[in-house]
Amino acid sequence: ANEDKKRAIEEGLEALASNNFQITIASDKASPAKKNTRSIDILGNDRPGIVHELSRTLLKHFINVEELHTELRSAPMSGDELFAAEVEISVPESIDTEQFQRELDPSCCY
Repeated sequence: ANEDKKRAIEEGLEALASNNFQITIASDKASPAKKNTRSIDILGNDRPGIVHELSRTLLKHFINVEELHTELRSAPMSGDELFAAEVEISVPESIDTEQFQRELDPSCCY
């Protein structure tokens, strides 16, 4: 029964992939590494693709998003729109923290 459910989910994801979505399926059985939870805050000028850029960096380091809260704010002096996010992530113990921090866009993440 579980294999049937798994296959149905995979088929649904494959259907999405055919509609210009990129889908990656990974089994947690293959990587039993422990993970720990951390929080990151993001604040920067709103622009198209900011969430995509963050997601790509997280995926590259096998980081899972547990919670994501986003909002647009007005910059205090200029009134420009700022993108703000609080992200709770699960991080593999094997992560190279320094490399990960270097890859985060320094103009939006602190």
